[in-house]
Amino acid sequence: MERYPNDMTTRVKRAYDGSRRKAQAESTKEQIVDAAKPLFVKHGYEATSMRQLAEASGVSLQTLYNAFGSKFGVFSALMDVIIAGDHEPVALADRVEFTRLDALEDPRELLRAVVLVAAPILERLDVIYPTIRAAAASDPPVAEAHQRFTLDARYEQYCAFGLRLDSLRALPEGMTAGTATDILWTVLSPDTYNLLVSHRRWSRQQFGAWATDALLATLVGEGVSKARRRAR
Repeated sequence: MERYPNDMTTRVKRAYDGSRRKAQAESTKEQIVDAAKPLFVKHGYEATSMRQLAEASGVSLQTLYNAFGSKFGVFSALMDVIIAGDHEPVALADRVEFTRLDALEDPRELLRAVVLVAAPILERLDVIYPTIRAAAASDPPVAEAHQRFTLDARYEQYCAFGLRLDSLRALPEGMTAGTATDILWTVLSPDTYNLLVSHRRWSRQQFGAWATDALLATLVGEGVSKARRRAR
């Protein structure tokens, strides 16, 4: 009769230990990623070594390799955190600020909301964007990741908004959803943000106001604007 309780206790203890180890591993990963950001920003991708990353993180080199496998693994994880804004394992499209956009039926309100969601991401990304551009020019894995995530994934994201504007009959006469996507992708791109904010010293608020005005003027047809004004 004593065996069953002992087995149950063992299973519970193992589950607890496994859960605790998993939590510790995740905490270590977060610690490494947070320590990696200033190193990559200051020294660049190529000049930052795994040993420097380990020392800055306060972990052994072996722990660093066990956690991420390579420097590119650390950099990729850092990019995920920068874009998402936190360490939570939730896809961008599934986050509340993005899912709320699905309920918006007014094209002008939708475009304003898209800028409000995009601006903080661009601000976070801008800190490390020069590092990404420089690394992409010389490191094939970084170049591939830059193409896949910074360019292609963003385009797919804005494609959904281009199609939404088209379905709402908001676009100017003759404009396709594809053209609308191209405009969204360009106006709200890390390159555009970097040029205006980092190089021309615009504030994020200035960028947001300009981007909103530019998108409203370009992507909302005159007929839609008049109809909305009459409805008020």
